[in-house]
This record gives sequence, structure tokens and C-alpha cells, in this order.
Amino acid sequence: DEKITLLADIKKRVVRAHQRHFISDADWKRLEPHIPESLAPIGIADLPEQLARPFQEKNGTRGTVVYIVPTEGKSVYDAHYLMHWADSFREVRLPNGDVIRGSGDPVIFSDMLIAVGEEAPKAVLGSFLGTLVVMLIAFRGRRAAFITLATLALGLSWLILFLAVDHVKLNFLNFVALPISIGVGADYALNMMTRREMHPDESIPHVVIETGGAVILCSLTTMLGYFALMLSINQAVRSFGLAAAMGEVTTILAAVLALPALLIVAGAKRRAP
Repeated sequence: DEKITLLADIKKRVVRAHQRHFISDADWKRLEPHIPESLAPIGIADLPEQLARPFQEKNGTRGTVVYIVPTEGKSVYDAHYLMHWADSFREVRLPNGDVIRGSGDPVIFSDMLIAVGEEAPKAVLGSFLGTLVVMLIAFRGRRAAFITLATLALGLSWLILFLAVDHVKLNFLNFVALPISIGVGADYALNMMTRREMHPDESIPHVVIETGGAVILCSLTTMLGYFALMLSINQAVRSFGLAAAMGEVTTILAAVLALPALLIVAGAKRRAP
């Protein structure tokens, strides 16, 4: 309203200046198209569509969108603050009883992180239990099943240790590497143990060279695919590639190094008496 008063005064002065010939007819011809007949405050309804679109509801209502920014000094890259911030406007109940639900990247990413926290342990546990059942069936509950599971657990321990030391945090994508590593790690250890069960008189180094070589080749082809993901510009994809590739490395080392070593030690103890 204050600007309207100021602009009306400017218009009055310009018109008076033209009437007194302080402004030439040529200059007035250029000025006149820009002098409005009447002046009124610009409201939300007067804004151009392109400008108002981000603040417009689906039904055409303008001006009801609230834009929220993080507290100064806080970062949305801090997962704890991100979830706290998203919860602060996820659902707001107005005095009249209406419920306003907030949206945007913070709410979506917060929900994804919460889902990972809730579902990842279930996925890992389900994968491990399924693998346990397969092992027990494959070896008919013999001691070999538990040795194979111990080998798998060792490989997974190395993977988790690597992730902790390298400060790789689980996200909505890379947590999948854990159940994948359980599956492939069990496969590698199972192949090595099955070969030993089928040919108990064969030397352990011979088993490592033949079956271990095939298992390593199988792992390398998969590992190269995971390493290729680390070239992605997407950080989540890169972290998944790293976690899955290291899962291959740790489980294959457990299968072709730790398991044969364990079998050699166990065989030596049996022969000692």
C-alpha cells in the first residue's frame, strides 16, 4: 500500500511535467505505454502461472504451501537430524482439527532410512536361517554343516569389520549386500566342503587347487561386476558395489583359506593319537 501511494505521486508528477512541456512529445510517446490507468496492490491471484506454480495446490488454490528450511548450522546429511526434522512437519494438527501432512525429500529419505533400520535385520536373519536349513539338509545334519556355517560366519565377520573400519554406513541400497554375501559365501564354503566329503582321502591342497580354483573363478566374475558399480556417480550405488565386492572377497577367502586350514588342523588332531 505504501508503494501504491509512492507510485501514484510519481505518476502525478510525470503527467504534470508533460503538461508543462518539461517532457517532449517524443519522450512522452515512449513513456505513456508504461503508465498504468490505475494502480492496485498485486495479490497472489495476479502472479503469473510460471511463478506461482510451485506454490499452487492441485485444485488451483495458491498461497497455502509452507516452505521449511533446516535450522542454521544443521545438515540434512546428518541422518539423526534428517529424521528429527522430517518428524517435526510430517504431520501438523491445526487448532480447527485439520491435519496438514508435510512432504518432500526429507520425509521420503527419512522413511527410507527407517525402513532400512527395521527391515535389514529381518532380511539378514531370514537369509541366514534359510542358509542354515539348506546346509543341514545338504549335509544331513552332520558336523560338516556346522563347519561350513562357521566358515560363512567368519567371512561375514570380516565383511562387517571392513565396513566398520572403512566407516561405510548402511543405506537403502548397500544393506542388500549382507544377505547376498550370506548366499554366495554359503555357496563357496558348501562347494569346498562337499568336495572334501566326496573324496575324504584326497589331500586338502589338491581340493583347494581344483574345487577352490573353480570357486575363485566364479567369485571373480561376480566381483568384477560389483567393482564396476563403484565407477557410478551415484554414491549409494558405489557403496553397494563396494560392500558387495568386499562380501565376495571375505567369503571367498574364508572358503579357500580358512576352511582348508581348519580341515588340516582337525585332521592333524585326529591323527595325533
